[in-house]
Amino acid sequence: VIVLNPLRELGLERFRIPSSWRSMLSASKVSDLYLQPHVGGDVAACKALLKGLIERGAVDEGFVGAATSGWAAVHADAVATSWEDLCNASGLRRDAIDQAVAMIAQAAKTARIAWAVHVSQEDYRSVPKDRADRVAAA
Repeated sequence: VIVLNPLRELGLERFRIPSSWRSMLSASKVSDLYLQPHVGGDVAACKALLKGLIERGAVDEGFVGAATSGWAAVHADAVATSWEDLCNASGLRRDAIDQAVAMIAQAAKTARIAWAVHVSQEDYRSVPKDRADRVAAA
């Protein structure tokens, strides 16, 4: 499990069942990797993951091209965006992105991707203009 969340939440790292004393003593591990992008940096973070997967050859481009529309433009945009811009806009280090990409690529066809917008999810209107501009550029 890879968590992408600007806020560190204990419940996404370890899970405890309050009614079970055994669970309270030894919580179950939830996440294997916890990535914390800047608030509003989630789009750049996802774009960085995509760029990494493309570079590793871990995208079934024939399937994606046939099953979606606009793949060529998305692909070209991800490839053209520099790692420096993606890391700056997302707030993630390149080694953390590479670690996540390796995990996703290794999972191959068994990977499941879920996108959940938390109640406190920031929108771009609440992000300072200079950061919003960097995210939009990424």
